[in-house]
Amino acid sequence: MKKDLSRRTDRISLLTSEIDGLYHTAAVQVGITDSILYVFYTMLVEGGSCPLSDIYKLSGMSRQTVNSAVRKLEAGGYITLTASGGRSKNVQFTDSGRDYAERTAGRIIAAERRIFDQWDDSVIDYYIKMLEEFISAFKKETADLAAPAEAEVNAEEGPGDSHQEDE
Repeated sequence: MKKDLSRRTDRISLLTSEIDGLYHTAAVQVGITDSILYVFYTMLVEGGSCPLSDIYKLSGMSRQTVNSAVRKLEAGGYITLTASGGRSKNVQFTDSGRDYAERTAGRIIAAERRIFDQWDDSVIDYYIKMLEEFISAFKKETADLAAPAEAEVNAEEGPGDSHQEDE
């Protein structure tokens, strides 16, 4: 085993959690929920319109969380859903929705871009490569995690209790 691997792995995990917290704080500062941030973020980087399935895949959120955010945004007149063959749907901004997304999630994207603009291209490319490799490897490593740990937690909680938060 590599020297200090446990300490370094823990540090990476804590930094990842800190980044998640920073995105949450940024979302609160611009006046939106985390789930709306990630729906808007995905739509903005995809050009304002994308398959709903892309939001599921690219945002990292559960289908339930995405669907809840999409319903809120559709009811508010910020997005529209259209059928795109079979049971697939496309999500697109309304004019007011694009404006709202740019004034909220767009400001966060702009902050990211200002930061990455200070990095050398080779560093950005390496960072992307490492993140992609980690995501791929982590998916493989966690694909077969057993459910007993969840069953033990649920047994301790009692019927109807849950640790999962839904926005």
